[in-house]
Amino acid sequence: MTAGFRHRSDAGAPSPPPGAHDLASLAHALRADTLDLVPVILPHAPWQVEIQGYLRRETIWADELPAGFNAVPNKVPYVLDGAPLYPELVVVRLLELAGWNAAWRKTWNGEAYWRDVREPVELPDHLVSALEQISLHAGHPGHWEIVAWRGRQLRLLSSRPSGGQLVSAYQAEWLSIALQVGLPIGCFAVVEHRVVRAPRRRRLQHIPPD
Repeated sequence: MTAGFRHRSDAGAPSPPPGAHDLASLAHALRADTLDLVPVILPHAPWQVEIQGYLRRETIWADELPAGFNAVPNKVPYVLDGAPLYPELVVVRLLELAGWNAAWRKTWNGEAYWRDVREPVELPDHLVSALEQISLHAGHPGHWEIVAWRGRQLRLLSSRPSGGQLVSAYQAEWLSIALQVGLPIGCFAVVEHRVVRAPRRRRLQHIPPD
């Protein structure tokens, strides 16, 4: 397992852990307000690791949704550049705008990778093979729902609402297997969404005519 994953060609090999410049670049791409480290306790190990966390402030879309948005159940859309997008697709769109290829792994009514609602995208074969290999040894496909790649760079991201559990037990177990087969810890990140209230519209004061 390990040898087969580590000895892929250079074109498919994961990048080394990101440095400060890369972290700042990804923070800029995600329009993050703050960066922080998220501790993750690995199962079957007496230690924990830390992955990068990016906090975004979101506004909930309050107007009527376009046709087709009912294809995504139990999701609250946010506002991005004046349009509604579901949280995972906010991350995907921002990464695309920064020059990444990105996709959201959706799991209801069959598994697929979406770059937009009902717009599937194919992952490169070497990424599919690597993700399936880790899932096989983890015993479940609980890997991180957003996959981003650019050349030799690979990022696996989790999109979570603020105030809840940022990394699930399934993701921690999948992360543990991924690290064992040689995937760098710097490939993983969490995007935390904190909802802020939209500014209230000021009521116009009625001025009676003279």
